[in-house]
Amino acid sequence: MDGEGLVEHLRPVVGAALGQPVVVEDLVRLPGGASKDTWSFSVRGSDGSAQRLVLRRDRAGWPGSGVPLEAELFQAAARAPVCRCPASWCRGTGPTSSEPRF
Repeated sequence: MDGEGLVEHLRPVVGAALGQPVVVEDLVRLPGGASKDTWSFSVRGSDGSAQRLVLRRDRAGWPGSGVPLEAELFQAAARAPVCRCPASWCRGTGPTSSEPRF
């Protein structure tokens, strides 16, 4: 899926997770990783709020997935005094792929 198609799929998923309509901007695929796709993007909410997010997802066809566990680890670390980089949410299925991502 190209970046434009991904933006169209991210908009409703991120909007639902944040509880408001959003505009997805500045989508950039980050290099590296053979088994995962990683993208950086900005979202602007209908309330004027803005934030930078990172999408990590397993590539289709790769056996197993560490993405849900990785998201849980980020969330646990954010609750502890070791990290301030929480995983906002993790989805196992959705419009952009049937593979897990957070």
